[in-house]
Amino acid sequence: MQNVYDAAYALASAIKNSEEYKRLVEAKKRIEANPKNKEMLKDFHQKQLNYQTKQMMGEKADEELKQLQNLYRVLSINMDLSEYLQAEYSFSTLIADMYKIIGDALEGVKI
Repeated sequence: MQNVYDAAYALASAIKNSEEYKRLVEAKKRIEANPKNKEMLKDFHQKQLNYQTKQMMGEKADEELKQLQNLYRVLSINMDLSEYLQAEYSFSTLIADMYKIIGDALEGVKI
C-alpha cells in the first residue's frame, strides 16, 4: 500500500497538472497585469466574503446578494475577468470534488 504522504504529493502534482489549475494560473497572470482588473476582482472577492459571512451568521443578506449579482454582470463583460471567474469556478469545483471523495472515504470514522 502506498504511503498516505506519497499519495498526497501525487494528488498535489495531479492538481497542478490539471487543465483547471493551468487555466486559473494563466487567467490570474492576465488579471495581475492590469491594475484596474486586479482591483475590481479584489472588490468582488471582498463583497463575496462579506455576503458569505453574513449568511453563515444567519443574517439577512439580500442587498449584498443583489450587489454581488450586479457586480458579477459588470465583471462578466470584461473578457479577462470573465475568463478568470470561469477558471476560478472550475478549479473550485475540482477541489470540492476532491474534498467530497476524501470525505466519502472517511465517512465511517466521523464522530
